[in-house]
Amino acid sequence: MLAYRFVVAMRRVEGFNAELEHRVAVANGQLRATLAREQALGVANARMSERIDLVRDLHDGFGGSLLGAIAGLEAQPPSVQRAQAVDVLKDLRDDLRLVIDATTRAGGRIWPT
Repeated sequence: MLAYRFVVAMRRVEGFNAELEHRVAVANGQLRATLAREQALGVANARMSERIDLVRDLHDGFGGSLLGAIAGLEAQPPSVQRAQAVDVLKDLRDDLRLVIDATTRAGGRIWPT
C-alpha cells in the first residue's frame, strides 16, 4: 500500500513537472515575442528621433539661412544677377520644403499644419 501511494505521488509530481515545463516554455515564448517587439519599437523610435532631429536642423539652420539670404538680396536694388540669385535661393528653399515634407510624411508630422 505504501509503495502504491508513493508511485501515485511520484506520477503526480511528474505530471506537475511536465505541466510546469510546458507553462514555462509558453511564458518563455511570450517573453521572447514581447522582447522582439520592444526591440523593434526601440529601433523604430531611435530612427524617428534621428529623422526629427535632422528635419529640425534642416528647417531651423539651413532654412533660416536661405530665408535670410533671400530677404537680404530682395532688399538690394533690382538687377538681373540679384533676380537670378533670388530665384536660385527660392528653388533651394522649395527643395528643402520637399525634403522636410517627405521626411515628416514618412515618419509622422513634426509641426502642426
